[in-house]
Amino acid sequence: MSWTAYTRDSVTDFSSGVSQHASGIGDVTLGLKQNLLHPQEKAPGLAAGILPYVVLPSATHGVGDGDWSAGLTVPLSYKFGDLVTVALSPQIQAAVDEDRHGRHLAFGAAAGLQFSVTDTLRLSPEIEIMQDQDPQEASTLAQAAVSLAWRLDTVSQVDFQTTAGLNDNTPDVQIAFGISRKF
Repeated sequence: MSWTAYTRDSVTDFSSGVSQHASGIGDVTLGLKQNLLHPQEKAPGLAAGILPYVVLPSATHGVGDGDWSAGLTVPLSYKFGDLVTVALSPQIQAAVDEDRHGRHLAFGAAAGLQFSVTDTLRLSPEIEIMQDQDPQEASTLAQAAVSLAWRLDTVSQVDFQTTAGLNDNTPDVQIAFGISRKF
């Protein structure tokens, strides 16, 4: 389960000077990650899993999708040793239409590297490309991101991420901060 306790979305069209802002709680995502293959802790090797999920519309003030969606992600990674891991996560979704009524196909993948800077700090550059088949306007989204994960203890982690759009269909800059806890 994941839930965005608070989000603020600000969009500015620099050509027209028009800005839009929305804030509030986010949608709820329910999913089940099932490991299919995983090497022993700290051992090199291939890890694979599946993550089916559904997103429930719980957001306020226009920050959510406005309807349910569902998808499947297949996280894959190969750990070369203590310092470097390569990751690939193909994804397919029944995404909410732009008009917030109905769903359409969206698919793509994210790929990246993960570098262990210290025992508790990881740096991850990645790239993501998604094809969105929205009936109002199909588009390809392309973005690059750099994230920093700081493990506080064996079950808690703080994440920072900055993302840059690589084409006109993708937001120019996104910044994210999160806290995770294993149960």
